[in-house]
Amino acid sequence: MPTEDLWVYRMDMPEDLKHFSKTKPITDEHMEIVKFWWNNREEIAEEGNEKSRCFKKSEIAANGYNLDLCKYPKEEEEILSVKDTILNYKKHSEAADEKINATLSKISEILGIEL
Repeated sequence: MPTEDLWVYRMDMPEDLKHFSKTKPITDEHMEIVKFWWNNREEIAEEGNEKSRCFKKSEIAANGYNLDLCKYPKEEEEILSVKDTILNYKKHSEAADEKINATLSKISEILGIEL
């Protein structure tokens, strides 16, 4: 019997890992939450992003069988103009210089060195 529904679940990365790899593979422990969800399947949305969802075969077909239907969290990338990039750099550079100079002044004061 062909399937009519496709369930998708986004497994979050464990807090102690940045990514899974050959040396840091997914373990049975990581899959426990997925197994629990599978046995109690329901659609889940967190802050407007889909964590799990059921897609109908007709919905997938209408999208040209492209499975990129989930609304996964995406970071928006802001592209600044050259002028804004330079101004932003200058602002951050000046703030860093102020912190460095304040730290050097404190160190000099502690060591009794006049600058």
